[in-house]
Formats: sequence, C-alpha cells, structure tokens
Amino acid sequence: MSIDKYLDCGIKDLLMQFPKIRELLDEIKINCAECSGGTCELRDVIEIHHIGEHDEKIHINKIIEIIYPEKITLMPRSKEKIEAPKNTYHSTPFNKLIDEHKLIKRWLLLIPKIHDFLDEEQDEVIQILSESGDFVSLYVDKYHQVKEEEHVFSVLDQKLEILKTMADEHERIRFHAEILLDAIEDNVRTAIKESLNIYKVLLSEHIIKEEEVLFPWIERHLSAAQKDDLNLKFIELETESLVLDEKYNALIEKLEKLL
Repeated sequence: MSIDKYLDCGIKDLLMQFPKIRELLDEIKINCAECSGGTCELRDVIEIHHIGEHDEKIHINKIIEIIYPEKITLMPRSKEKIEAPKNTYHSTPFNKLIDEHKLIKRWLLLIPKIHDFLDEEQDEVIQILSESGDFVSLYVDKYHQVKEEEHVFSVLDQKLEILKTMADEHERIRFHAEILLDAIEDNVRTAIKESLNIYKVLLSEHIIKEEEVLFPWIERHLSAAQKDDLNLKFIELETESLVLDEKYNALIEKLEKLL
C-alpha cells in the first residue's frame, strides 16, 4: 500500500475517483473542485494551502482512509497542534497588490448598481460604461495583471501547476473583458449585463485565490535576495503606481457617489 501515486495524481482526477476527498477538502476550505485548472498534484495542493503540520498529518491520514478503507493509516497523528500561519504579508510588493485588489473589489461591488443604471436612458450611462471599460482594460489588465505576470509570477518556475493555473485564469479574465468591452462599444445592454456578471464572478474568485493561496505560497518560497529584488522593482514602478492609483481611486469614488 502506497499513498505516493495518489499524492502525485492530478487533483481533479483524484476527486472524480474519490468524491469523499472533495468533501474532506471542502471542510478545510480547499475548493479544488471549483478551480478552473485542477491539474495540481495532491501533494502540491496540500503544500500550497499550507494548512499546518498538525492538520496536514490529520488530513493525509483521512485521505489514506478514504483510498484504503480496509487498511490502517500510515502516518502517526501528532498530539500537539501546530497552527498554520495567517495570510499576512511582510513584503511591500504583496501589500501593494492587495491594495490594488481593494480598489478592484470596490468596482466589482458597483456592478449590481451599474445593472440598475443600465435600465435608464440618461446621458451618464454611456459615461459610466466608458469609464468602467477604461478601468477594466487599463487598470485591471494592462496595469495590475501584467505587473503580477511580469514581476511576481516570473520570479518562480513557470512550469509549476499553480502558476500555470493562475496565468490561464488571467487569460480567461482577459477574454471575458474583451467581450465586455465589445458589448460596451456596441451599447448592447443585455450583453453588457451578462458580461459584467461573468467578469465579476471570474475576477472575484481569482482575487480570493491570489490572496488566500498564491501570494502566501509565493512569499514563503522567495529567497531573501528574490524579495529584495522584487521590492526594488516595485519601488521603480512607484511613480507610475501613484499616478494610476490616484486616477482610478478618484474614478471609483465618483462612481460610488453617482450610483
């Protein structure tokens, strides 16, 4: 009996073969079944989510029991509980990206109100849609996501499944952003509403994964030298960051007051 072949198995294939493992992972807030990728290996899923030494032993034992119900477990269960660290960020770059997420989430919260506004025939509607399209294209994509890809994702091995999954999600978000921008340009209100809904779901879920899983994982794996290099790069980008943050914070404040 060996658990190794299952630890090296793609998580979605494993969940299809053993549905009870999905229930187990759901209990500890690891929602692999909802992930657009699902190619991460089980051992990577456990390591990436960093649930703590004590809980890791307990849940691997439970997984073994699901896979081999007739066998005894292989790993001793620790009596002393070791708490998993909280998702706190000590590096300036990650705190900066979290701040950008906060601004993006403020706009996402406005989408239901934008829906209501679309039913009106006021001149402000076109302006709101134009400014929202500008925010999606220039701030979310060309500024925020590109910065993540060029200066954060690129620090580590691009063949890692977690990075491939997150990069793929960026492309999906871009694809639906283009659909949204086309709908705005054509002023097709039903298409705009549908595109806004899809975009909101994709981007909201992606941000949660970055904040709760990806960023803590990357920060744990960066060397001191890599963190210093990343800090220097973000300092170099600070002038551009201040200008764009000020511009789009003012935009979001205006939309919040208007809507």
